[in-house]
Amino acid sequence: VLLAAPTVELPRERIERDLALILVDRSASMSAEMTRGSVFDEARSTVGELLRNFDSKDEVAVLLFDDEVTP
Repeated sequence: VLLAAPTVELPRERIERDLALILVDRSASMSAEMTRGSVFDEARSTVGELLRNFDSKDEVAVLLFDDEVTP
C-alpha cells in the first residue's frame, strides 16, 4: 500500500473536512496468493481500515487501476 502525505499543511482547526483519493492496483500481479488470500484481498482489507478513519463530512474516492482507471 502506497500512501502519500498532503503537500500543504494547514492548521487542523481551519480544515472542515478531509479529502482523500485512494488508488488500488488491480493488475494481474495483485492476484498473487499470500497466506491470507491474494495481494488484492490484502489491499481491499487495508482500504477498509483506511475508510474507517473518515467520517460523513469527508470526501473519499476509491479508484481501481491497471492499464485503465475505474471509479
